[in-house]
Amino acid sequence: MKEMTPKEQQTIEKLKTEIRPLVQRVLDGKTVLDEIDYSIYRLRGYGQGDLLRIIMGLLPDDGSPTPHNMATSLFNYIGFIETVGNSIIDIIIMLVIANGTDFHIESEYKTPRIRHVKHIFDLDDVPLTTKLNFLRENGIKALPSVVDSKLRNDIAHLNFRFDPDTKEITLRGRPIKTVVDEGFRRFMLIFAVYDELDRLNALSKTHLQQQ
Repeated sequence: MKEMTPKEQQTIEKLKTEIRPLVQRVLDGKTVLDEIDYSIYRLRGYGQGDLLRIIMGLLPDDGSPTPHNMATSLFNYIGFIETVGNSIIDIIIMLVIANGTDFHIESEYKTPRIRHVKHIFDLDDVPLTTKLNFLRENGIKALPSVVDSKLRNDIAHLNFRFDPDTKEITLRGRPIKTVVDEGFRRFMLIFAVYDELDRLNALSKTHLQQQ
């Protein structure tokens, strides 16, 4: 990644600042985050790391990237959102819930139809946009700003324009490569959140030692 701009550095500080109080309240024992939720978050992260390497076309022996085309780049973006993005978003939602805010989800087939999220597993079928809106409504605004869920949906639904004369593929009136590259660059800022979430590692280790 190229050297960060002042705006990107400012976004990273916002990401950390918004999440830090939630983490600290758990570490101070003022709120309780189910140990299983953070443990599952870490477990998902390890498993999804291998999946992400495959999506990115990284060879298992030396990690050298294989050549890839635009189709791979598009799939990479969705892959990042669905693995790293959802994993981080889910644990932060659980932190917000642990700090006293209910998250209601609706089910078409289960009863009761409207229920509270109690464990991280309950978030598996919740749409990404719903998760991001919940975070925005509860003061976590920087993280949703780096996740372009519309770009994710545009890629998934092939909402592109193709010019048969120039052979150019565009999205939002711009070359698709430019839009995706910008989306990737902004999304990469989300890794700053790991600095805060990793402070919960002690909580997870303590729980494992007590078992």
